[in-house]
Amino acid sequence: MMESLSRLYRKHGKPRVAEWLGVSVRQLANIAGGSLPAPHRLFNLVLHDDDALDPIDREYGLRRVPRNAVCSSDPVSTRLAMLLTSTIDMEHPDSDGGVDATLSELLDLPEDVLRAVAHKFNGWVERIDVHRHGKPKAVVNG
Repeated sequence: MMESLSRLYRKHGKPRVAEWLGVSVRQLANIAGGSLPAPHRLFNLVLHDDDALDPIDREYGLRRVPRNAVCSSDPVSTRLAMLLTSTIDMEHPDSDGGVDATLSELLDLPEDVLRAVAHKFNGWVERIDVHRHGKPKAVVNG
């Protein structure tokens, strides 16, 4: 915890860290002396600095990610399931753009998931192409 706080002091200054913790600068000195802040106060730090508790996470061999994060090793079917409902809603005739997606609807999609699915599909298409047509030929200048 002190490693996290020390890094935050250097990066943001003690007054700002105290504000984020909801304590006075004087109370920070008590924390440095060994008193422990309530857990919710520590988690408040993450609202202001995503990496605030990384040293604590590292100590326990953990990593904090958003609840809806998709791991790169998750099967593509998990990502597709995440997109399916949104896609059905977007293509519904009564949606904003009717059967065509509006830009607003597209921007509401979880972009990281959409890109991961697109990347996976592109890889599959490339494998099929190589199987059917052989390795792509080298391009020669001229």
